[in-house]
Formats: sequence, structure tokens, C-alpha cells
Amino acid sequence: MRKLRFSEKRKWVVNGLLAFGAVALLTTGFATWIVGVNQRNANGNVSVSVDTAQKNNINFTFEILEEEDNQVWIGEKTSSDGGYITITGNDEKETDFNVSIKLTLQVGKDVANKPTAIKIDFNTTGTGLNLEEVDNSAATGNQVSIQEETKTHTVGDYKYIDIADEFKTLTLPTSVDEAKSGWTYQDNDGDITYTYTNSTAKLFKWGNFFGIDSSEPKYIASPSNYYNKLYANNKLTNSIEDVDFVYNELLAMKQVFMYGPRTEHNATDSWVPKTLNLLASLE
Repeated sequence: MRKLRFSEKRKWVVNGLLAFGAVALLTTGFATWIVGVNQRNANGNVSVSVDTAQKNNINFTFEILEEEDNQVWIGEKTSSDGGYITITGNDEKETDFNVSIKLTLQVGKDVANKPTAIKIDFNTTGTGLNLEEVDNSAATGNQVSIQEETKTHTVGDYKYIDIADEFKTLTLPTSVDEAKSGWTYQDNDGDITYTYTNSTAKLFKWGNFFGIDSSEPKYIASPSNYYNKLYANNKLTNSIEDVDFVYNELLAMKQVFMYGPRTEHNATDSWVPKTLNLLASLE
């Protein structure tokens, strides 16, 4: 019987960036963007704005720490359960959605409408990026729109991977006592500095393309679980047509997150990881 074997271990690079309002400045640090002007006040320069009467500055950085592991494995560990999909070639590593992140926010004491939270998402719009120089196709391609129903998906919008729920919105602590789970809170005569550090942040999860099913709380979304479930429910068969269809869906995901062989980026048969650009913004 012909079944699908999924043998490639795939590694993607995660690149952090920050944009707040319309201005984002690239620093010399790795993957760090700094907002130097509080965007609630229109100001033509690009330095921190501190006038003679008020400390009305906001300075915000979002870093994927270069010295730590800033790469993720979007794959699955070898399995031999005889399902519709089995995984080979990765006997050691489970799916790895962990990265090391650091966020630092400085808020002047006179800032009105102080931020209360930080939101993290994929930078699908390319905010803060020079799209003529930076490839943002991994972030945009992660969004999949199905226009006609297939054996595997109904009409709708999907993501291959998504931001883990606990990192979609990070609520800022309001005091030292609230600064827990990686947060520090410093109050210097009204000037507040928030720092969040997490060296093992599980920043991502499998997206709804692979079957988020609230009716089955024990179901763990992943490519193999999703397609094996469809096969068990007779929505997929072991025909050449269905196997080819699922294979092409997985190949399409691979092409979103990696440069394929013999492209302008790579003249060999190997696949090269892309950078997945993220966006952090203040609320």
C-alpha cells in the first residue's frame, strides 16, 4: 500500500523586529528595531524626544537573542505507528517552537495613555521592513486562503503555524509585585522600565491548517495527526490521487518557509531556511 512518508527535517530562522506607529529604526544589534520617538506626538526627528517640560518618550526593543538558539524546527519526530503519514529521518528532535526573546520598554513619566500590553504577531504587512531588500514571503505565505473546498480543508483562512496563545498579548506589570514570570519592573522617579526575558519561549504552535479541533480537547494539532485523522475518518484514501494531494500540501508549506533547490538563492539541491519576520507592537 502506498502511504505518505515525511522524511525531511526542516529548520527555519526566526527574526525579531519591532515597529511602533510609522517609524522604526534599525540598530546595529541583531534583529532589533528601536522606536526613538513617541508616535503619539508628531516629531520630524528620529531621536528620543525629551523637551524642557515633560519626559514624554517611549523606547521599545524586541530582540531574538543571537547568542541563544534563534532557530525553530517545524517538523515532527520519527514515528512508526503505521498511519497514513509516517515520519522518518528525525530520531532525536521533537517539534521545536522555542526561541530566546527579550523585550525592553522604557516609558517617560509624563507619557499620557501609557501602554498596558505588548502584542506579538507575524509581520505580514512588512511594517518596518524595506521590502525591496528583505524577503518577507515566509510571514505572508504562512497565511493560507482556501477558495474552494477540498478533501482536507473547507473554504476559509488558515495558518501553518501560529503565535502561541500566551505570547499573543503580554500584559505589562503595574508594580514590582506583579513583575513575575520573566518580567522586571523598575520605577525611577516615575520613569518606568519593563523588561521581559525568556530563554525558552515556546513562541509558536501548529496553526489551524492542521486541524485545531475544540471538540476534541486531547487532540494535538500537527501535520501527521491531522492527515491521519482524515484517513481514519475515510475523508482521505490510500489512492495515488489523495497521496499526491497531501504531499503537495506539505510541499507548499515547505516552500513557504524555505528556499527551494536551484533558485537564485541557492544553486544546489539542498533547501535553505528563510527568515520569519515578527512584529511586536504596543497597546
